[in-house]
Amino acid sequence: MQSSEFDIKEEALAPLINKYTHLNLVIERERLGLIHTMKPQLDGKQICDLYGIKPGKAIKHIIDEQVKF
Repeated sequence: MQSSEFDIKEEALAPLINKYTHLNLVIERERLGLIHTMKPQLDGKQICDLYGIKPGKAIKHIIDEQVKF
């Protein structure tokens, strides 16, 4: 069998598997399995009304920060 630049050495694989196993355990423990379906609490119009600002690029940043929080 020919080797390629994409071959992973077995000793490098274990830490990677451990990392993602831990991540999956945290996702399960914190019940975050559906987090990707979560929507921001406020939409762009609500943010503009709340802060008395005009729509613009800053709104996307505020929405992204909501999701991060």
